[in-house]
Amino acid sequence: MKNVISIIDTFTSKEFSGNPAAVYHMYEDKSTEWMQSFAAEINLSESELTGEIPSSIGNLINLKYLDLGYNQLTGEIPSEIGNLTNLVQLNLHHNQLTGE
Repeated sequence: MKNVISIIDTFTSKEFSGNPAAVYHMYEDKSTEWMQSFAAEINLSESELTGEIPSSIGNLINLKYLDLGYNQLTGEIPSEIGNLTNLVQLNLHHNQLTGE
């Protein structure tokens, strides 16, 4: 079956005015390892996220870009982010995070 990727506008009911997001439609089950290796970019800035960044973020070994800025994240920056050896850009600003 052919892969299908859709673009949606989030946080709005008006076309072309929200945060664009790509949705990958999967027609068969994939392993957790496959899904973790698939992720290369995560942009969740300005998404009203709360709570702590989970330590499992360190399992996304192919992640190159991670943007969690402008949310309400709290707690310590997980040391597991150091496992992201392919990371080129990390944005955590405008949260209430501690650590280095």
